[in-house]
Amino acid sequence: CALIVEIGEFQHLARLEHSEQDVKAMSAALRRGGHQVQTLNPENSADFANGVIKWVNELKQRANPALLYYRGHLLLGADKTLRLAVASTDPAQKMTDGVSLLSLLKQLEKCRTAVLLLDVESHGADAKGLQQALQDTLKTVDSKAAVGVLIGCSKKVEPKGQSAISTCWSLRLRGDAEPTQNGVVTWRELVSSSKRDLSDRASVVIERMPQFSETTELATVRPRSLDEMLSDLADRIAGEFHDQGIEGTAIPDFQAQVSSPTGQTTVGQDFGPLLRYCGKKLRSEIAARANFRYRLLNDDWLRTQLHALELGPNKIQGPAMIQLGESLRNAVGDKPVALVLCNLRHSAGHRIDISCSPWNPINGATFATVTGSALLNPSEWAMIGQSSENVLAMAEFRSAAPKVAAIPKPNMKIPAPAKKPYPLLNYGNADDRAQIQSEIASLEEKARRPHPMKDASFPFRVSLKRNGTTLPETWSDHDRHLAVKVAKGDLYTVWIENQSSQPVFMRLLVDGLNTLPDHPLLTTEGNFEVVTKDLSKTTSPAQYVNLTNAKAWFCEQGKYEVRGFFTAIDDQHSGPERDAQRAAFLVTDAADSEAWRKGYPKDVGIVTAAFYKPTDRPMSMAAQPRLGTKLGEIGHEKVEVYQGRQVPGELLAVVHIRYGDF
Repeated sequence: CALIVEIGEFQHLARLEHSEQDVKAMSAALRRGGHQVQTLNPENSADFANGVIKWVNELKQRANPALLYYRGHLLLGADKTLRLAVASTDPAQKMTDGVSLLSLLKQLEKCRTAVLLLDVESHGADAKGLQQALQDTLKTVDSKAAVGVLIGCSKKVEPKGQSAISTCWSLRLRGDAEPTQNGVVTWRELVSSSKRDLSDRASVVIERMPQFSETTELATVRPRSLDEMLSDLADRIAGEFHDQGIEGTAIPDFQAQVSSPTGQTTVGQDFGPLLRYCGKKLRSEIAARANFRYRLLNDDWLRTQLHALELGPNKIQGPAMIQLGESLRNAVGDKPVALVLCNLRHSAGHRIDISCSPWNPINGATFATVTGSALLNPSEWAMIGQSSENVLAMAEFRSAAPKVAAIPKPNMKIPAPAKKPYPLLNYGNADDRAQIQSEIASLEEKARRPHPMKDASFPFRVSLKRNGTTLPETWSDHDRHLAVKVAKGDLYTVWIENQSSQPVFMRLLVDGLNTLPDHPLLTTEGNFEVVTKDLSKTTSPAQYVNLTNAKAWFCEQGKYEVRGFFTAIDDQHSGPERDAQRAAFLVTDAADSEAWRKGYPKDVGIVTAAFYKPTDRPMSMAAQPRLGTKLGEIGHEKVEVYQGRQVPGELLAVVHIRYGDF
């Protein structure tokens, strides 16, 4: 339970430039940490005192710590009394106005455990004087009280963004500053971060009553989804841009470290579509926060510069970085610029770690590396590049099938799963998290075995064909990897066979790009990229997507052929059958491929097919006229639009096929 005290405007004291952003950041961090957050905007001392009294009375019997955050001015009066300023406080009036710290602590001592965080500008005393005054004040508080006080006093005015103090505290409380123990943030950890990260930017004063434990838990770090983590990273990178006055940026291809099923860790030249999606999603989140302060150079511009300098993403350093920086600065009109170099790491399981370092390419100095961790769901795990099947989901899927395999009739119903509908699973719920973890464990266990299609009973078959003939296949890495041989100029198609007796949804990516038109995250404007304004009304072919929510095909029992990237599907007419346009899959040099054109060459040469068990659409999900597109009969120029009431549920299996001129 937390109370945030925000003073709008001070009449006689300096305006706190970042107050609104500081309060917003702390409020978000505390909510994420499990607190119910109330905000108090007192106009005078009485409002302040009464608001605190009311808040304390509501929660004083609760076991969880009460946390109060104040952003404002702290004054040491002539009577040696510490006071928190309100809007009308006038330091010329002997600093007698405001709420005394002692009266505030007298209220907090009524709580079982309480924490007071003061993010302030100090008047009347330096850090040493504040420490002594705070110690004297605590002597008059009930010795049995369990109260901890942490004061951060800014030493200098921050140029932009938010105060150094609220930045440090909010990052620590939401678990971004460094790994936490057992998923909680303790008083000791917050104090440690404050001493380390604020040493040259603020004075830190710390006191606690004897009954207050250093291991008091201040926040629970809620596991984050991949998209939440990328959004948080973008927040912090954009903040660095604002602080440094950056007006132009470019983000080269992500680098990755990944452990194979055998336990070997390699730098990822073959990581699958996940790496590409993370890069595109982060770029879109950073572009969304530009607010006309900076501009994001697009992939075409960056790839051209890297090619001219004969650079790869892992070689952007030293003189080469300076050359690239000069080009970047020229592109934005000789303004300050930054390169953001990102690394992704996945060892095993459902955790993924990303670090991003904004660099000044002119002098080779880094601003501040930001890091984050997220928990993958099974669809995101399937984008890593390992072929597998989810034994847990597959068993349930097969048990729902009729005893005698047959092509299902139109009115055949698939039994609803006993578990919560998969689209509603989230990492904030321990039971949901356990379900996801068990499914990923199942996928990883099977990934250590031969490729799923080596098993004759595996119900989903994927192959590449040229003129109706299956392309030569090669097995490697103890039959874990399947590759097919192609040559430049080949026109190929992807064949899918659902040998089960039940329909499935399928998400199909080629070179990391969706074969169905999907929502673009970014729109190109000249040499720059901007965030797409209305995703609900915009689709484009061959988009990088998260398999969790990508447009899907609907496949009943049978064989199907996908003959290219679908560039458009008629949405002007009703009925299940629609006209569609598609561009054939044409093998070309890597530099001419669609994936390379979009700036991400590492995925060239991989086909990803992920199969899902249909599940009823939850009531909380908005109805969609077209959740997926049903594949038409082979040879037809029409597609059938799926208009049913189901959505992709649990991941059943994922198949990756690599292709090239081996």
